[in-house]
Amino acid sequence: MVTVEGIWSLDDDVNTMWEAMKSCIKRVVSSTLGVFKRKGVAPRGTWWWDDVVKKKIKEKRLLFRNLSKSQDAFSYKRYKLASKEAKKAIKEMKNKFFDGLYEKLDTREGENEIYKIVRRRGRSSKDING
Repeated sequence: MVTVEGIWSLDDDVNTMWEAMKSCIKRVVSSTLGVFKRKGVAPRGTWWWDDVVKKKIKEKRLLFRNLSKSQDAFSYKRYKLASKEAKKAIKEMKNKFFDGLYEKLDTREGENEIYKIVRRRGRSSKDING
């Protein structure tokens, strides 16, 4: 398919030829393999967050976007303050969540929960193909 589409004349300069080759190869690859668009990297270990933590993180990210647009001292201070608050909220929520989990696991019913957690982690870490 590239050989059919990619007929480049040798009379052009190197940069023009390179751009023509690059666009042709990209077009052929995307039509053959398809295009997969990701919306950023999914954060890991956020399944235990509550609404308060999510709100703090959202506010911090918004302030970071504003910081990149207007790089002044006030925006930087607001971002740093929001970042510290978000870290504190995450730390408190994480401690609260895992303290409750450890108390639950110390009970007789919690012993079975350990095996469920291990199975879940094993399934999630398996490769898709096998």
